[in-house]
This record gives sequence, C-alpha cells and structure tokens, in this order.
Amino acid sequence: MPIEPQATMGPPDWTEPLLDEPSAAPPRVNSALSDAAGMPSRPTRAGRIGSNSAAFFSRWLQARHATGFANDLAKAVLLGVVYYVAAVLSLRMALVGGQVTPIWPPTGIALVGLLYFGRKVWPGVAIAAFFVNAPIGPTLFTAAGVTAGNTLAPLLAVVLLQRMGFRLELDRLRDALAIVFVGALSVTVSATGGSVSLLLSGSVLPSGFWATWFVWWTGDAMGIFLVAPFLLSLRRTGLVVGAGWLRPAEGGLLLAGVAIVAYLAFQSRLHLEYLVFPFLAWAALRFQLRGAAPAALLVSSIAIWAAVNGTGPFADGTLLERMVTLQAFNGTAAFASFVLAAVVAERMQMEGRLVESERRASIGRVAAYIAHEIRTPLTNVALLASTIARRTRDAEILTRVEKINVQRRLAAAIIDNLLALTRTEEPHAVETDLRTVLATASEEVASFVRRGVDFRKETGEIPALAMVDPLRLQQAVANLLKNALEATRKGSVSVRLEERVDEYAIVVQDTGPGIAEPLREKIFEPFFTTKGPDQGTGLGLSFAKAVVEAHHGRIELASEPGRGSTFTIVLPRGPTRA
Repeated sequence: MPIEPQATMGPPDWTEPLLDEPSAAPPRVNSALSDAAGMPSRPTRAGRIGSNSAAFFSRWLQARHATGFANDLAKAVLLGVVYYVAAVLSLRMALVGGQVTPIWPPTGIALVGLLYFGRKVWPGVAIAAFFVNAPIGPTLFTAAGVTAGNTLAPLLAVVLLQRMGFRLELDRLRDALAIVFVGALSVTVSATGGSVSLLLSGSVLPSGFWATWFVWWTGDAMGIFLVAPFLLSLRRTGLVVGAGWLRPAEGGLLLAGVAIVAYLAFQSRLHLEYLVFPFLAWAALRFQLRGAAPAALLVSSIAIWAAVNGTGPFADGTLLERMVTLQAFNGTAAFASFVLAAVVAERMQMEGRLVESERRASIGRVAAYIAHEIRTPLTNVALLASTIARRTRDAEILTRVEKINVQRRLAAAIIDNLLALTRTEEPHAVETDLRTVLATASEEVASFVRRGVDFRKETGEIPALAMVDPLRLQQAVANLLKNALEATRKGSVSVRLEERVDEYAIVVQDTGPGIAEPLREKIFEPFFTTKGPDQGTGLGLSFAKAVVEAHHGRIELASEPGRGSTFTIVLPRGPTRA
C-alpha cells in the first residue's frame, strides 16, 4: 500500500476558449447595380479588399490562438515532467519499505507551477500524477481516484490564494500565513481522496484509515510549506545590489552552518534539534525569504534523512511517532522562518516608504520655492527670445536663441517634474484598458525613434482592464520609453503588455548599453542620471516609480551591460465593473 501524496489539480472549464473565435464578414457585393444591369453579381474593389483583410485577420487570429495553445501545452508538459521526476526521486525517501514518504515535493511544485503558468496547465500535473500512481497502485481505478483527488488540492490552494490577493514575493505577513493555512486546508482534499481510494480498493483497513490520512496529509503539507516558498524565492535572483562579495560570503557561511549544526543535531539522541533555530532566524533577518526558504528546506531535508535512516531522535518509536516528531519539527521550522522573514520584509518596506516620503516632502518644499521664484523669469526669457527671433535673420543669432530656448525648456521641465514627483494625492483611478495607455504613450514618444532603431508595440487583442489613473500612468510609461529610445543608438525598443496571475505587466525592453550593477540601486533616485548635464533632469524614472507605487504596483529592473535593459511595471488588476 504505497502512500505517496501526489499533488494534482482539478480541471477548470475547458469549454472556455482562449480567444474568441474569429468571424469574417462576407465581402460586400454591389448587387443592386448588377441586378439592374442584368449582370451577375461580383464583388466590388472595396469588397475584395475587405474580403482579403477579413481573411488575413481571420488567419492571424487563428495563428495567435494556435500559438497560445502551443505555449500552454509547452508549459503543461514542462510542469508535468518536473512533477514526475520529483515524484520518482521522492519515492526514494520512504520511511518504511517504500510505503510512506514524509514529504511530497510534487505538491509544492504543482502549486508554484499553477501560480506561475495559470490554472489552465492542470492537465500536465494530472497526467504526470497518474503515471506516478499507476505502477504502484493496486488497480488503475484506484490510481485514477488518487490522481483525481490529489489533483484538486493545489488547484484549490491556487484559487484561494488568488482570491486572498496572494503575492508571489511572500514579502508580507499575510502572504506567509496564507500559504501555511491555505496549504494545510487544501491538502485535506488530497489526503481524503487518496485514503478513500485505498480504503475502497482494500489496500487500507478501516482501522488504519486515519493513520493513512494523517501520513498523507503531512506529506502533502510539507511539500507546500517547504518546497513552494523555496521555489518562489528563486524569482528574486541575486543578492543586494552593491554588496560586493560580503553578502554572498555571508550567505554561504550561513548555509554551511545550518548544514553542520543540523547534521550534528540529528545524529545525537539528546534532542538538540532546537540548535538550528538561531541559524534560521539569522537567515530570515538578513536575507528574508531568499535566505529563510533555502535554510528551512536544508534543515528539513537533513531531518528527513535522519528519519529515513533511523538516527538521532528517530532511532526509536513507531512509524506514527516518528512521523509526528518529524513533521512537528518541519512545520515549526518552516512556519517560524517564513513568518519572521515576512515581518522583516514588511518592516523594511515601511521604513523605505517613510524615507521616501520624507525625501519627497523636502523636494516638494524646494520645488514650490523654485516654481514660485523662477517661472516668471523663465517666461520673460521666453518672450525676449521670441522677440529676438522675429526681428533677426542672422543664422548665428538664431542658433544662440535656440540654445537659450533649449535651456529654458529644460529648466521648465525640471520644475514640472519636481512638482509632479512631489504629488502625494491618490491617483484618480478609473477602469481603463491598459492597451490605450500603451498606445497613447507610444504615440507621445514617436518623435524620439532614431533611424536604425526598431520600435515595436505589442498589446494583444483582449482588453486589459485595471483601475488606474490613465494620464499619470501614461506619463510614467512614456518616461520609460523615452529613456529606452534615447539610450538605444541601434537595435530595438519594445513595449508589450503581459497578463499574469492577478497582475498586468507593462514591459519596456531595449538593446541599448545596459546599466552597470553599481548604478542600478541609484537609478530611481531623484536627480540621478547617466546622461550629460544638458540631456536630462534625472527625474523621469523617479516620477515613474512614484506613479507606479501610488497604484500599489512596483517597477522591476533587469539589465546586462552591453545587451540592454528591461523595465517592468507590475500592476494589480484590482476590481472591475461588470
């Protein structure tokens, strides 16, 4: 009676199409004239053009539909393969005779895969789970029942997490608590479905039902508690920018200390497991989720290894006693690590917001003074320059006047950007199709496109509705596009709209020179610029960041010197009207 909790997923509605089916109107036919002349009807020139356009549009939509299906299929296959390989490897960690697994990583893999790729890839996990269960189950009917029951567990967890506004960064206390309690709740489905299937097949006696259920539940729960946060932590690649070699060295020393202390603790019968908790706290305080998740997974892996081999605190006791001891330790270690990491991350975010608020307040006072004292002289300069330009045709004088106007416009732009940067009011959010924001921003920067630069805009055909302030968001996107176009001498600049889980992403990508690592942490600071003194104010990215954060979003930066940069505006979808 193999008891391997297997993460699987419940089916969404496959009858819902990925895209609306295309419909092409028939070509217009000038039937009235042809009938009157006694001639057979034939399409007009406009009709033929319309017919060709409709056919082309229909083929284009079908290609988009096929491409979307191919992408979903590839994601489902990838998730299924990873799930299957993890399941096969996990079967080697059985406590007794290949029958009881203390942790089932495929559950966490399935959960993260559904969060990343969307619920539509559930067949990949379901098929992989069936192929894992079929060889070890008593009958194919039992394997199908186990697969169906366990399929619903991660799918239910994803649905509940998304409705709770779960963030993949796990940087809030509510997210850490959500993945623990939602994970514990959802795997009751897999435990119940699997245990009932084994009971009906006669593989489990009624007297052993609840022991089987508990072992199954703890295996799946540990897969979510330990594996899912670790996989989510991989989204944040790299360590603190500008930290040099000290932070990586500290991280390596931390993991080495965790491994050594955990190994010694689980080789001793003196119950010294608690010695690892200072290291887990160190990981959470210094590295947040990026440190807490690997450290907790490493400690739990060593504990599982000790339980499988019957060493240390697992040398004596029944199977159930060893499972309870192991899972109590693993659950406590995971919960303490992730909650502490989330609390620290929240506090750091709050401190950052306070510092940013104070900085903007000081800039606002300066901006108000500048706007009051300098706008009038700038207006006078503009009038005088215009008068000189009208009264002379001397090329040299006109060139100097134009230089005066350039500097005047630069000074005015500094004032406008300062005032915009220091606005503290909430955005005037209305339900907006983000495609129109991208289209308007792209038109605004069209004059910045150089010869030899390919500028592309990809918004898709499906409305992307979000509650945003369209004017301010448009200006933020335009600032990112201007920077990308100004930095790219040759190559391409693109802006595209991506639909993610409970989020929309506006991605601005260029093939420019890129941004060196030491500069990335300063790139969003007011007045910081890599351009010359006459080429920018250093406020465009600061303004964009302020606008996005006012919408409860974030800006992500990925850059490689010599290959280009990618700025990503991530916005929550938020409520929409029916």
